[in-house]
Amino acid sequence: MNSWDNLGLVFDALARRGHLSGVQIFRRFGDEFRLLGRFAELRVELEFSTRHLEKIRDGKTFLLSRARILPVTEKGRVCGFLAVSQGSRPLRAPFCRSIASLVGHFLTSAPSPAFAPRQERAHLGFRQVLEKLVRSEQPVQVLRPLLLEMIAQVGANRGGLFLFDPGDHTLSLKELVSFRRPPVDLETDEFDSFTLPVPADCTPYWKRLVSEGQPLVLDAEKPEDESYFWPGTREWHLARGEKLVVSWPLLLGELALGFIALTFCSQTEVTPDLFEVAAPFAQEATLALGLMERGEKAREQLLRNQNEELGRVNETIQRGLVAVAAEHRTELAVGKLLQVVSEHLACGSSALWVYEPTLERFRVKSVLLDGEVIYDPARFDSVWPVHWDLRWRSHLEEKRPVVYRIAEIDPASERAFFERLGVQTLLAIPLISSRQTMGSFTMRFPDRRNFSQASLQLVQMLSHQATMVLQMQQLLGRVEDLATRAERSRLAGELHDTLSQNLVALVTHAAAASGCLKAHRATPGDLDTHLGHLERLARQCLLDARNSLGNLLPQALRSGGLSEALQGLIQAANAQHPDRCHFRLRGRPRCLSPGVEAELYRIAQECLQNSLRHAQASAVRVTLFYRKCELVLETEDDGTGAEPPDVHDGFGLELIQTRASRIGAYLCFARRPGRGTLVKVRYHDRT
Repeated sequence: MNSWDNLGLVFDALARRGHLSGVQIFRRFGDEFRLLGRFAELRVELEFSTRHLEKIRDGKTFLLSRARILPVTEKGRVCGFLAVSQGSRPLRAPFCRSIASLVGHFLTSAPSPAFAPRQERAHLGFRQVLEKLVRSEQPVQVLRPLLLEMIAQVGANRGGLFLFDPGDHTLSLKELVSFRRPPVDLETDEFDSFTLPVPADCTPYWKRLVSEGQPLVLDAEKPEDESYFWPGTREWHLARGEKLVVSWPLLLGELALGFIALTFCSQTEVTPDLFEVAAPFAQEATLALGLMERGEKAREQLLRNQNEELGRVNETIQRGLVAVAAEHRTELAVGKLLQVVSEHLACGSSALWVYEPTLERFRVKSVLLDGEVIYDPARFDSVWPVHWDLRWRSHLEEKRPVVYRIAEIDPASERAFFERLGVQTLLAIPLISSRQTMGSFTMRFPDRRNFSQASLQLVQMLSHQATMVLQMQQLLGRVEDLATRAERSRLAGELHDTLSQNLVALVTHAAAASGCLKAHRATPGDLDTHLGHLERLARQCLLDARNSLGNLLPQALRSGGLSEALQGLIQAANAQHPDRCHFRLRGRPRCLSPGVEAELYRIAQECLQNSLRHAQASAVRVTLFYRKCELVLETEDDGTGAEPPDVHDGFGLELIQTRASRIGAYLCFARRPGRGTLVKVRYHDRT
């Protein structure tokens, strides 16, 4: 049992008897005091000011935070002090002097200035190093507290950490600490001789440290040690009075990591006990640097792996984008995406499911088997019965990728099906858009596969692309359907406005000519007139049919504007119904878009035909108003009054409403029974 253990037994006995509850022992190092150890439990927190330290140096006893401060003197010199917290019994002055005398004798007679047990000191220091090693990536940040503790224990002036760079094969100072001076800035010119990298092969000092593997003491005043100092460093030591340098090599087996150097002012400070105390700190520093060296290599390997994984991810994403852009058929594009995802996960068989809302079921659209994407159900239904893959739908309910372990599936009959196929893992990825299920990817693996978070995120990203492609497919289907309906509506309107009306007129003239022939009173002039009308109407029907099929403008709008076309329409109507149609123009005509003029022309044409044919009107007036920001087309007759579109079953009135809605015009029907009908179309001119 050493002296420290004996002292502990004394304090434990005094604590059990109630004389004290806790003790802290501080030793003096130069002008500073450092905590060496504690006994029992000191129940107060101590903070020493400059005034308190001056009292201690003067040997005065005082109270601080309910703890009695007892200076320890030996041979008339204060060598430390005690902080004693009172127990159940009061602390008497003779008792305090006895304790201080006992500790003073111990401080001066102990063989080592480090009073903490070496096992406890090594354990605490190693634990602190490991804690900082976890939180930090820089060696200086990890080893700085260790250096500070080391110079405090041995009473050194400064402590420096020098690291060896095996890549450049150089040595350089990374940290310089001292308790007696403020923090050092190594960027200043004062330390250029230390911080600038020095080739390790050029300094015998490093070679000797590595070869001997033992601490080395240098004296800047001795000529024989001059060659061991780096250029400019010997003068630095002499100028500051720190002539002695003691260095400990940091060797991990045959791996040289660097060394720790401590400076002292006189030879008396460098005792044999110093090496015994400093050795554990050097070992801890070596271990910390070794761990950091291994950690750095592990981080580099991890970074390489992450870069490789990132490269694979980028390549997969690019392949997915190229697959979508290269395929014009959406079904083939989604199949390519299925192939890209499967190849990234090294999956040999997978399937794409698409949800059909009308049938409320999922249907397999494509299958990847042995590297080939199959779109024909007749091929993969017989080779690969995929309907089993969606018997479990947790991924659709949770809207996230789910890994199904076949060995954990119940009942056994379903597990046996996959076992016969050699499948152990099933990965299912939902295709979700705005919380709506569009489909699913299912992938089969022959082994118990685990997936990283990055792989699952990539799979989700590619599944979003597949979802967008499926959405585009649905939207294109809707657009095609709407376009088909719109074209059918347009052709129906064109046939009604042109061919049907011209055919009615053609039938009328043919009937008139037939009546004349049957009555045997037709003159050659009358027959020529009827046959001329028939030929002209037949040609007009042929021309209108070609225009309708080619989606061309009406013939009347090709040579002029809307007003001229309407005047021609009135003239053609008066040719069949003399002096019953009239046209009025108000305002200055201006050009509109061809589509707007075509729709307005057809509306006027339909209204005119309805007034003459169905309403039995004797007078029809068509008025075109050109106003500042709008155009108004009015058709007014004195007939029986037409039905509005919502009650009339005629196709023509519905077409009028459809044409007005196409150009965003306001349509008004004013039915006046016995007084005729007014149809008004108001178009806002946005130009």
